[in-house]
Amino acid sequence: MRVRVRRAGGGVVVEVCGKTYAIDRAEGVKADYHIISHAHSDHVPRAPAGKVVASEETLSLLSWGHGRASEAEGVELLDSGHILGSRAALIEGEVLYTGDFSLTSRLFMRGFKPPRARIMIMEATYGDPRFKFGDFRSVAAEAVRLVRELLNEGRNVVAVGYSLGKAQILTRLFSWYDNLYVTRRVKAYNDVYARWGVDLGAEPGEMRGRPREPFILIGHERSPEVRVAMERLGAVPVRFTGWAAVYGGERDMPLSDHADFYDLLRAVDRVSPEKIYVAYGFTRKFAEILRGLGYDAEPL
Repeated sequence: MRVRVRRAGGGVVVEVCGKTYAIDRAEGVKADYHIISHAHSDHVPRAPAGKVVASEETLSLLSWGHGRASEAEGVELLDSGHILGSRAALIEGEVLYTGDFSLTSRLFMRGFKPPRARIMIMEATYGDPRFKFGDFRSVAAEAVRLVRELLNEGRNVVAVGYSLGKAQILTRLFSWYDNLYVTRRVKAYNDVYARWGVDLGAEPGEMRGRPREPFILIGHERSPEVRVAMERLGAVPVRFTGWAAVYGGERDMPLSDHADFYDLLRAVDRVSPEKIYVAYGFTRKFAEILRGLGYDAEPL
């Protein structure tokens, strides 16, 4: 079976079995189908190049009116364990597009179980051997210990993470605390998670007026509520990101919704592909490492 894989804008195009599949931020192409792996903005096209293939959860998270998802014969969507609704796509039983993924189960998120495929198109956001996140439960327990310590000192805390995906994990992680707040954007995403039956453990509201202190506020670092909390209310930021594994300070936690370097390798081993295209992140470096391990791999 002849398969052609190429880059198009910020996404990927796959041609197989006489059909063209645009994937994620593929731009400037015409396709039969447009697969959207998840609702993060760096994976969502400005306009679809074909009939949209995505999970219903992803469409409910998108504030963009391009209709409902279509069924695509030959495409199997698989939970990729990244955020609510995130899906890998197995195309014609031959080509696996992972999108962003995590093998690790985290609170209400189940880890990705990659299938075997002849061709693998994968992310490598953390495709450098320096990125090792450690056990999720241990990192989460250390985060709770640190935040409790700050609260006991009377300090306000901002739990910093991106608004979709990470913030919902943090909502569940800190649901035990009464003075828990979220930014407006996080509240909107939390409400969508709740509609899909995800138990976040609490329903924190937005921070309006003078909050009860000491508080925890969950949100993105660039959100206005977070800036106010840090600049006017003296809140201490505790950042939750995979980058903390290498670049983090003493209050930064390597809590990620992506695979670390070693789980990227585990995913490749489970898929056992004949050909690998590395599409995002450390594309050249990770492809070179894979070639050193005997795989036919190239950056895309």
